Amino acid sequence: MSEELLKAIIRLLVIVAKEEGVVDESEKETVREFLYENVSRDDTKHYLRILDQYVSELDTGKDDIIQIGEITKSINNELTQQQKLVVMVRLMELIIADEKITEREAQLL
Repeated sequence: MSEELLKAIIRLLVIVAKEEGVVDESEKETVREFLYENVSRDDTKHYLRILDQYVSELDTGKDDIIQIGEITKSINNELTQQQKLVVMVRLMELIIADEKITEREAQLL
């Protein structure tokens, strides 16, 4: 998986995780698990820094649906069916990680 593709997936996961205004530890752990499964341990540290950067700079609610659409369109062409399924499962895990599903999160599903 290319770095740009991984960054896009991380951004997508952060947008969904930050739906309630904050990314909690259980949501971060879901992203960490995705990284552990898809990149080397050394690269994981690099992408965890990117995760933290995206969490700190993302403005919740600001054109989220547009961003999600753009990101999913860009990654859709590059992922295999199996990889798409993994991303979808991780998105669902993020949505249920805090044991609360907002109306908007339900729409994203």
